[in-house]
Amino acid sequence: AAPERKAERPAWQQAKAEALAASAHERLFSLAGEPGQQYLLSRGLEPHAWLAFGLGFVGDAVGRGPAIALPWYAGGKLQAIRYRLLEPVDGQKLISEPGSRFSGRLFGGQGLLGCAEDRRCLVLVEGELNALSVWQAAYLAGVDVLSMGSESQKLTEAMIAYAGKFGQVIAWADRAEIAAGLRAALPGSFAVQSPKGRDANDLLKAGLLGGFLATARAELATGPGELERLLLDLVDGAGRVQGTDASTALVIGRLAAGRGKVSPLIEIEAGRWVQAL
Repeated sequence: AAPERKAERPAWQQAKAEALAASAHERLFSLAGEPGQQYLLSRGLEPHAWLAFGLGFVGDAVGRGPAIALPWYAGGKLQAIRYRLLEPVDGQKLISEPGSRFSGRLFGGQGLLGCAEDRRCLVLVEGELNALSVWQAAYLAGVDVLSMGSESQKLTEAMIAYAGKFGQVIAWADRAEIAAGLRAALPGSFAVQSPKGRDANDLLKAGLLGGFLATARAELATGPGELERLLLDLVDGAGRVQGTDASTALVIGRLAAGRGKVSPLIEIEAGRWVQAL
């Protein structure tokens, strides 16, 4: 008997995918996108993050129902679209546009600030929503973030070389063995495991993500100069309109006290701290 042939992988249709991503992005910010808006807000993710990463909303993702569209880019070109279903189907919450290409790619390049990497900290996480959470909490405080998408993604030589351009690298995974493997692959990196099983998005919703990241960066610091720079980064981040969360304000206070300074922040409402005028 002839050997059974495996089904061929669907081809990636670039023009169709780009049109789909564009229409989904526009829909998210319209009345038709209200279910997607409510879902993202319930995860603590704000509209400026949706805009920065080009998120979208579709009413029926590959026949599985309404979902958030998460576009993956490489070199400025759309490579894949992952869908986060608003309601899991048969226990499945993630599906992809047919033909999507994830291998050897990282999510989140559209959110990179594009400034000198050696003066910034790279956080490598699992899952797109975790990447959005880190970006929202800390991108103005000297942090960039990229996501592997899943723990099964393998780091390529190109990924490792790019990570080496940053002043600090934090590899964050839910499982200790995955975090340790990432640390071994990324020279000089610092590995962290999700505390008590809470990932970046969980910590964002609890108002703890900024402080968790700031503490990890402080542990990476190799001397007084790096701690001083971290303090300046965190204070700069608190200078945005949204301010910073209480957990980050606490770390700023500790760092300032350790340098014989007074924290430059004031609390203007519960859990929201900004720079004092």
